[in-house]
Amino acid sequence: MSYRLAIDGDPREKTAWSLFLQVEFPSYERFWLKHVVPLTTRPFGIHFKDDASLASSGKTQEDLAIAQLHYTLLKHLLGAHQARQAQAFDEFTLFVGLSSLYGAQDVAFELLQRYTNPGKYAPWAESRRKSRPSLSGQDAREHWQKANGYPLQDIREYRNKLIHGRTPPALFDAGGIRLPAIVAVDKYCDWRTVTDPSKVSAIPASDFEYAQVILQRAWSATVQYLEAMWQTHLK
Repeated sequence: MSYRLAIDGDPREKTAWSLFLQVEFPSYERFWLKHVVPLTTRPFGIHFKDDASLASSGKTQEDLAIAQLHYTLLKHLLGAHQARQAQAFDEFTLFVGLSSLYGAQDVAFELLQRYTNPGKYAPWAESRRKSRPSLSGQDAREHWQKANGYPLQDIREYRNKLIHGRTPPALFDAGGIRLPAIVAVDKYCDWRTVTDPSKVSAIPASDFEYAQVILQRAWSATVQYLEAMWQTHLK
């Protein structure tokens, strides 16, 4: 029986397909068809089968964990997309959008590592613990990042700065709030580089971008990475 995300997905999946998956991340549906749908009770329902039914069809708890990560990724992307569409866009909106993308990246790294290294990571161990010898999802995520040159790290560090560092200086004009661009943020740790009138005029125009633009660039880089990785590794 043939299924389509736009028709047979749940409400979130149907919405995401029309909003961005179909154009920007179509490999999500290909993986869903091959590795998620067989784990569900379709055509009778959309929820996952019980352990006995999974085992009878040759599926494991590891398969189920990966399918759940796949859906979790979608929820994070929907959150980021909602932030992108906000009418009143400020620093908090950027924070929410980047945090949603950060979550999507984390889940993607774990999923990719688990899928390409079957049997290595405990399916229900999400975080590393000294009392638990098995490898966890946290280990999987970190292993993928290290083995692949820490992808999307500039976005992740920018988001971390918004949460853990001092707030970056901002410029305001009729178009809204402008913040240091991801590639330039380290130049503006000292707010006086922006608040001193004698220095602000010398700031290169490309060093500050509207908050919406920063999130859009982070979105595009993340979704392009996901599509490329799904095509390459998730067969």
